[in-house]
Amino acid sequence: MLNKMCIWQAVLNNYSIGDIASINPISNSRNSLFNIITNNKCFIARVSRIENKDNISHILPLQEYLFYKCAPVSRPMRRLDGGYITYVSNANNLYYLSVEDFILGKIPSVNINDFFIAGAYLALFHEISNSYPNYSDIPHSNLDVLLFQPTTYITDRVSSELAQQVDNLCQQLGQILDSLKEQVSFGICHGDSHHYNMHLSNDKIVFFDLEDVKLSWRVYDIATMIWGTFGQGGNGYIWNAVIQGYNSVSLISDYEAQIIKYFVAIRQIWWLGLHACRWGDWIIHKDEDEFFQRGVELFFYICREGCGIAV
Repeated sequence: MLNKMCIWQAVLNNYSIGDIASINPISNSRNSLFNIITNNKCFIARVSRIENKDNISHILPLQEYLFYKCAPVSRPMRRLDGGYITYVSNANNLYYLSVEDFILGKIPSVNINDFFIAGAYLALFHEISNSYPNYSDIPHSNLDVLLFQPTTYITDRVSSELAQQVDNLCQQLGQILDSLKEQVSFGICHGDSHHYNMHLSNDKIVFFDLEDVKLSWRVYDIATMIWGTFGQGGNGYIWNAVIQGYNSVSLISDYEAQIIKYFVAIRQIWWLGLHACRWGDWIIHKDEDEFFQRGVELFFYICREGCGIAV
């Protein structure tokens, strides 16, 4: 990945954000993130491989629109020439870089109060995004994207027995949701709305990391927020707080609330599929067998205990 001096030069040449005092790496997962400190503000530089460019090129105009409509998102910075993305190279590899405001605050704690607020601000994000004039620019995320494609990646990483069980459950989930999907609200979704992709400050939430924005079922974002609490102290009271917070801004139907559980299961499959197709890219990729064994066991548990679907 690019070093700090490459980032420094690219930002200095292409953005008007003030005199740069320091640039420091803060994360290296799907993207490499760098914290930029200038003489009066902080920014984030997001760097990723060039093949991921299409994931972000449609998002930055939407993100800027949402920011100026007072949606709870960070502000992307435009280049001096009016564009958003800067192309940079290092050791014969080509990357893209974008810059956005650094969001002050903290990651929400997994408790009823913080997750009520998170649910309310997720609903606000959805409500404001309804007015975006360029809906046709946003790609769709359907059952193929969220469920069936990830399943094919996972089955290549596990035993044939586990692969058959995963495929069987995914087919059952697909059949259930195919019959229900027309009754669920559809629109612009964050796509990765767990609590590590938001900051809380003064009882206000701001979302960042919008690279998975898609047109999809809105309850998927709610399900992702719930899913993110697994192993973090989440429980039924906190999950209900998400829904209650959401309903305080934009009501979901009782029917939609009842089927969130299926989208929690789908979220686990999507997440496993993401890691399966990018295995070896991230620091958590150490013991492949253990990683997918544990991930599949959680998927089975969600299906059995949450959805009432037998393995």
